[in-house]
Amino acid sequence: MAAAIPKDLRSFFFDLMATAKTAADSLAVMKELANRGIDLIEISGGSYERPKMMGDGQGATFIDYARQAKAAVDVPIMVTGSFRTREGIEEAVASGDTDLVGLARPLVLVPDLPHQLQAGTLQPVQVPHFSTGWHQLDRKVGR
Repeated sequence: MAAAIPKDLRSFFFDLMATAKTAADSLAVMKELANRGIDLIEISGGSYERPKMMGDGQGATFIDYARQAKAAVDVPIMVTGSFRTREGIEEAVASGDTDLVGLARPLVLVPDLPHQLQAGTLQPVQVPHFSTGWHQLDRKVGR
């Protein structure tokens, strides 16, 4: 018998909020997906298409929303966004606010980041922000 293929939902916070009028509405969508067998819900918010949602690197951007999602559904929650230190990652998981942490830009900049995390040698990752080099446009798109 073939193994089941895991199904996950990568929910861009602001995309959910564009279709749902409130956080409660978006949590209702997550509940329905959990009832239908989703295996994991990832909460993220930024991309180079929507740089204003990328966070400022000062902490987990969507951890408060993740806490609400964990209370609403019975599937693992993953948060991606603004994790830059081992301490921040460990605190988010140890607190129970999230089950998993996703690393995107830090992992691109520090390819051996997982090894550094395991060895306890990871230094805070400085992530450069998106810039076009044109101040007026940068303000409009987020930086």
